[in-house]
Amino acid sequence: MQWAAYSGVLRSHDRGMSAGGCYNDVPESCSDVRVWDIPTKYFEANRVAMTGRAELVPYIYTATRQAFDTGLSLIRPMYYEL
Repeated sequence: MQWAAYSGVLRSHDRGMSAGGCYNDVPESCSDVRVWDIPTKYFEANRVAMTGRAELVPYIYTATRQAFDTGLSLIRPMYYEL
């Protein structure tokens, strides 16, 4: 979840198997994953990641507008700055 929170589409691809929400070896049967419905020991890490993403929304919004205006993406190679 920590990686997914900062990705562009907020998708973790976890089907409940990593946190124990899926009790069989058939991932297709475990597709309903709710990020808030996890064991307590994982909840705090998820909460911090999701809060961090929410705090970055104004920055990402502004950077996306700048990318539209200039043609330079938010994520770009370091040699652009040389």
